[in-house]
Amino acid sequence: SLAGLLSIYPPQANFAMQNLFASHDVDRIASMVRNPNRPYDQKNRMQDNPAYDISRPSDRDYASVKLMAAFQMTFPGAPLIWYGDEAGMYGTDDPANRMPMWWRDLMPYDNPDHNIREDVMAHFKHLIAIRNAYPALRSGRWAGLLADDQAKIFVYERRDTERRLIVALNNDRIPHTVNLNLPDARGTYVNLMDRKSVTYLKKKVQGLDAERPQIEIDPDAPKFSPTDGVLHIDLLPKSAAIFLEIAK
Repeated sequence: SLAGLLSIYPPQANFAMQNLFASHDVDRIASMVRNPNRPYDQKNRMQDNPAYDISRPSDRDYASVKLMAAFQMTFPGAPLIWYGDEAGMYGTDDPANRMPMWWRDLMPYDNPDHNIREDVMAHFKHLIAIRNAYPALRSGRWAGLLADDQAKIFVYERRDTERRLIVALNNDRIPHTVNLNLPDARGTYVNLMDRKSVTYLKKKVQGLDAERPQIEIDPDAPKFSPTDGVLHIDLLPKSAAIFLEIAK
């Protein structure tokens, strides 16, 4: 389905397409996850649907939000974050989705549930630093590699003339091992989602005259090599892996 959508438009349009999960028109993504099995932007107004769960989303809900962010930051298009989603804000459709931003220097708020989810914030920052570091994630070719509905696994690649990145998403509540056929694999791989394998720095982004947070691979980062053209990927529940190919 995604390949079909991308084929409708020229690449330059896809790369500029605004990709967003939430905005002023819908409920926040954390609350969308908290209230599943509804059509998008339906039955999401507190004043119209008393059954809508307005409570603070759980750790389980935020795990899905993190997985969605990994997809958003690695798929073709321009990611847009509705203010506060990166801090774990939640709420129904208008007007709750327009709640003032949770600012760290103004805490604590009267509602003790209104506090920044530091793990969610750190996750968004990490993904953005990865995207800033590799132009292939912004303007590289996209290709689907594996879609397993039963295991809820989705794997695709982003590639340009310099870099190849493989993104593996596990939308299941149990861990999975993916045996990915890569007959054209040419080197070893590093999982950029392993924060112990990278360091953060601020420097100019390739193609932009501006400095942005980026990552740099630690020389001692664990390396993964395909065996007979097969890359073995271990995925925790509701998790993502982003493998950068390193040429021999």
